[in-house]
Amino acid sequence: MTAFSIKEFLSRVVGLSSKHDHYTDFGWPENVTFWQLHKMYERNDLAKASVKKTTEKTFQNLPVILRNDVEDTELAGAFDRLGFWDKLADLDEYAQVGGYSGLVIRIADGKSFAEPIDGSVSLDDLVEIIPAWSEQLKVSEWHLDETDPDTYGKPKTFTFNESAITREGANRSVVVHPDRVFVWSSTGDTVNCVSALLSGYNNLLDMEKISGAGGEGFWKTAAARLNIQIDKATDFQAFKQAVEASDPSKSFQEILDEKAKKLNAGFDASYISQGMNVAPFSISLPQPKEFFDIPLASYAAGRSMPVKELVGMQTGERASTQDAQAWNNAIMSRRNRWTIPSIRALLQQMERFGMISAGWVIEWDDLTDDTPQAKLDRADKMADINTKQSATESQPVFTGEEIRIEAGYDGEVPDAFDDMGLEE
Repeated sequence: MTAFSIKEFLSRVVGLSSKHDHYTDFGWPENVTFWQLHKMYERNDLAKASVKKTTEKTFQNLPVILRNDVEDTELAGAFDRLGFWDKLADLDEYAQVGGYSGLVIRIADGKSFAEPIDGSVSLDDLVEIIPAWSEQLKVSEWHLDETDPDTYGKPKTFTFNESAITREGANRSVVVHPDRVFVWSSTGDTVNCVSALLSGYNNLLDMEKISGAGGEGFWKTAAARLNIQIDKATDFQAFKQAVEASDPSKSFQEILDEKAKKLNAGFDASYISQGMNVAPFSISLPQPKEFFDIPLASYAAGRSMPVKELVGMQTGERASTQDAQAWNNAIMSRRNRWTIPSIRALLQQMERFGMISAGWVIEWDDLTDDTPQAKLDRADKMADINTKQSATESQPVFTGEEIRIEAGYDGEVPDAFDDMGLEE
């Protein structure tokens, strides 16, 4: 991912004040590189949580590939062998950090990575799929023939450098043909993408500063370093000579430091300080919560993630239920807009090379569907309404079929005797 200059954007689009450069004033980088984003993901808990929770929620339940309304067991078996869905989840995390990620596809067809896939290959020929960070997988050459409508502007070759991200045993560095690569990004199969962490990078830095300042302030207060003030009426030279005479092998500063260390360690019961005022440094910090909550809320909003989903649930069942619904809706939108289209594009690539045959469909349970308990609760309320209605009218408001459907069952009310295996 190329560096992105926010300062340049602001100066061209909205105009930057000639007196203030907020990025310099507030300690924010003008250009954010992949390595800064990767470090933020690795070292900042909130950055890591926002990425991992988005992926974990997206793949909370897994899609099923159907053929003639039943699961394609051959494809499911191959996916289990390859760890397919786990590696797609890895890809999803990598793309959120680096803007895009990619699968390097290793096929036992007797050809090198740099050669195209000729003819048909089977699922059994699919040996390995390797998730790669954007920094590991770079476009090394582009198709530049403007007269070719199919390939112009698309990658001609990739370079896969596995050791670009430190990993034990990672040493593969090869040129790869696009047939053996699948790019995973929020803009389809292109590498021109922006990290999901970029818009919130300043907020993440602000939260690091506040958290770090609080920890540093607490540590300095607990350390109880001594502040020694010498009275202006004290004969400093006479005092210095008296101190140095107590241990000629050490300097004046070393003797004072030793006394202070012993006092802090609890070895001395008293500290003689004629002509001096000895007191610990005292640091008073404001409550950081209100300052921390502002960038936290801003960062969560940028990720379309409720704050409670990011940092954990708070008290109040009604609020947490609303947050969960909003989060489910956000993830379903993410699935529909690019996760499912990306999976479909990968399967189409596999179909193009003969690994799978046509006629498949993707089925994925809806995260916004009510839970079984919620459905039963609603059916219970409908039955309760019928009970209350029977006191004034003979006809119920809801039929038994409607109540069963609302509870999540088939609408046909079963015969009690049939259910028990008895004859009437």
